[in-house]
Amino acid sequence: MRRAGLATVGWLILLAGGLWHAASAAALPPNFSDRVAISGLNTPTALAFAPDGRVFVAEKNGLIKLYSSLGDPTPSVFADLRTETYNAANRGLLGMTLDPDFPSRPYVYVSYAYDAPIGGIAPKWGTPGKTEDPCPTPPGPSDDGCVVSGRLSRLTATGGTMSAEKVLVNDWCQQYWGHSIGDLAFGADGSLYMSAGDGASYTFTDYGQRGSPLNPCGDPPAGVGGVMSPPTAEGGSLRSQDYRTTGDPMGLDGTVIRVDPDTGRPIPDLPAGSGQSALNRARTVAYGLRNPFRIAVRPGTDEVWVGDVGWSKWEEIDRVEPGAAQPPNFGWPCIEGASLRPRQFSSLELNICNDLYADGTAAAPYFSYEHGQRIDPGERCDEANGSSLSGITFYRGNAGASAFPSAYDGSLFFADFVRNCIWEMPAGGDGLPDPGRVRIFGTAAGPVDLEQGPDGALYYPAIVDGQIRRISYSTDKVDVPPKPQIDAPAAGTHFTARSTIGFSGSASDSEDGPLPGSSLSWTLVPTDCGEELCTEFPIDVDPDGMGGEFRAPADATVGDLRLKLTAIDSAGQTATVSRKLRPRQVTVLLDSKRVGARVAVDDVRGRVPFELGVLKGSDMLISTPLRQNAKGRGKRAKLVWKRWSDGGGRIHYVTARRDRTFVAHYKLKRTKKAGKRGR
Repeated sequence: MRRAGLATVGWLILLAGGLWHAASAAALPPNFSDRVAISGLNTPTALAFAPDGRVFVAEKNGLIKLYSSLGDPTPSVFADLRTETYNAANRGLLGMTLDPDFPSRPYVYVSYAYDAPIGGIAPKWGTPGKTEDPCPTPPGPSDDGCVVSGRLSRLTATGGTMSAEKVLVNDWCQQYWGHSIGDLAFGADGSLYMSAGDGASYTFTDYGQRGSPLNPCGDPPAGVGGVMSPPTAEGGSLRSQDYRTTGDPMGLDGTVIRVDPDTGRPIPDLPAGSGQSALNRARTVAYGLRNPFRIAVRPGTDEVWVGDVGWSKWEEIDRVEPGAAQPPNFGWPCIEGASLRPRQFSSLELNICNDLYADGTAAAPYFSYEHGQRIDPGERCDEANGSSLSGITFYRGNAGASAFPSAYDGSLFFADFVRNCIWEMPAGGDGLPDPGRVRIFGTAAGPVDLEQGPDGALYYPAIVDGQIRRISYSTDKVDVPPKPQIDAPAAGTHFTARSTIGFSGSASDSEDGPLPGSSLSWTLVPTDCGEELCTEFPIDVDPDGMGGEFRAPADATVGDLRLKLTAIDSAGQTATVSRKLRPRQVTVLLDSKRVGARVAVDDVRGRVPFELGVLKGSDMLISTPLRQNAKGRGKRAKLVWKRWSDGGGRIHYVTARRDRTFVAHYKLKRTKKAGKRGR
């Protein structure tokens, strides 16, 4: 069952830049399956596998849970960082990795939104030990913002618990709920890399002009409390360009950094006594990023591959090569994607952007994809609701029981949280991922990270479902369909106009066991339109996906309805069950002394005496023509409507509460025979 607290809802909106919708269980290539590995979590964001079989799972609220194995149903709490972690919307504990020599070096590294300004003491906004943290109004999460910072910390594992936290870096001024800190990864040389967003607003063009006090991150040229305005402003999203402005203090927003995992200092290190700006410049290996939520290091190298969540049009994957004389600048917010100049910023004629346009030094992404457009023509992803690049990893090859076929070795896998899909970019002849060969791998249930396990399977946190899911390969084909069942409404249920009907159901699978709500979909089908032509209408469900309620139609002439429940299992097999709902009807008789007069109820026409069953409680439309031929009286005899027995107009609504008769009264008129036309 999905858990969706306030922090979760905010996350879904801010990370995605749009509304989240439930994903079906994965539809994958043949012999692949997507099943639940761990359940019962609260917004899981990251996981890490220890060589001894233990599994660390980070929750966004600041808890890290430790499982003795994937089969362990009762985890212990390795670390409780809830007091330190600001858990709201896109903020929280988002990144985690183990030391490459774990457990001989017993360190767990984490990146999280710290509930205090840079150098402050937590909690600033939350309550010690609480899971979710508020941003009161004022200052308001989208107005002036609740300012916090970011932390990169090293946790020491003693047995199965954290015995100490060493803060390696405290920086990253974050004014608004979106674009928080990001991910962690180790390079081949033992360097630790971390990514982080710009800390700016996602709801307006933010150049540092708001806050209480104004410009609370102290961006130039105004400083804390100063008025920021174009063309000189360098705050808000423009903090991602801070590396280029050497005449002022430098922060780490919108960067990827490289540090010594024991000290947090840059590699190579600077002389003792170097100031914070000098340290930050030396740490930076890439900048000009909006929300580099996930990173991966290509195996055997120190290349950092960055999944940067876009704004108006583009998601991008950026390659950061080691040893560059200057760190690459990927252009945000002056440039998005390969060359798009977002109008919201370019129209302000900002100096910092105009200079970048003039010198042409912005680095292009290695690969990008456009919002609203398919990446692979053959995919079944939902590109209509936005995009959010939320997971990235290289498949290293493996001899484990669930290892993928060798054709996947060296492939770059990336996931989109909003589109609920995973793609594969196969390795080319030079070993680098080939952008020209990107292909869909399969659908996924809201992935927010991708990690390869020691067994060769691919794992991802399904944050909304509270699960860690496992994509594995087997030569034993899975083809047993799931078994859905409708629990409510009961068989034989009748409905009246606008009545509220509750529904619920579930499904199970011989391989997966009970299926989550994200594997279920509900539709309503009117059956009086001809079964082959009827349209299925999706209906809203409760957050857990297992049921909900809907209002019955108010159409007087509606017939039976069919409620359908479809389940899809981890192998992509589907099964559907349905339940018929019958209208509770009353009888309406339209009559007249003029036998054969034409009348109608809604769009159902007949001649008196005309009897029809209609939905109880509906507002039916009774009508008759103003003039019509009088049946059996010849062509010159006309009936002219006079009145209805209930006093209503010729065309009028009546609520069908009980059996009733309505009599139409007419005048009989004869028309004169037309004379001959002019001779």
